[in-house]
Amino acid sequence: MNKLAFLFDEFVGSVHPFFAQPSVEAEKALQIGSSYPPITWTRLWKLHGSVAWHLIRTTDGSVRVVRRNDETVPAEQLMIFPSRDKYSESRKLPFLTFQDRLRKFLARGEVVFLISGNSFSDEHLNEIIFEGLRANSRLAITALSYTDYSSADRISSLAREHQNLTVCWPNKVIVGGILYDWTHTPSPSATGSEKLFWDSSKSRWLLDDFERLSSYLGSFTRN
Repeated sequence: MNKLAFLFDEFVGSVHPFFAQPSVEAEKALQIGSSYPPITWTRLWKLHGSVAWHLIRTTDGSVRVVRRNDETVPAEQLMIFPSRDKYSESRKLPFLTFQDRLRKFLARGEVVFLISGNSFSDEHLNEIIFEGLRANSRLAITALSYTDYSSADRISSLAREHQNLTVCWPNKVIVGGILYDWTHTPSPSATGSEKLFWDSSKSRWLLDDFERLSSYLGSFTRN
């Protein structure tokens, strides 16, 4: 059976799609029958912005965040670049809206949060992540590291301090604040999916690679 996939990036419209802040903040507004896509849609939030995001001034004098292709309209690009001003640039709209949504998500109830491709070098995001780990005992975060374990890595010390943070390296893992070597015993009914997460010849865990991670997660959704 064919399946349809829908993705909503919080921008509404066709000519100059504009950022719809209520669609990020609201929960009930995303139910079927509302003016926004239903909650069954996938919503994609780009915390550091996009090269297509711009700040424009409309004819009535108001300011609007749009995703645009028309270069003839005067606009200010909105994107956070690697620089010493990264932290201060993150403290403005629309980035604050996305960060507040992430903060609320991590703060309530039983939550499983998977992090892939994050170096933990962005302090404005670290504040949200570790605030959630400290405040919500039912929050479980798993971070996937592409490089091998090193005791000098900041994330390794943080994983020892926060027992609800699991960090996976290709050669080691910290679970519940304790460092372990990876081991794997193939099951009698092993399938091809095991090759996606384990290299038996090198005894290395492979889901640090985003492509393999995507393929592994996709193996659970195929008919």
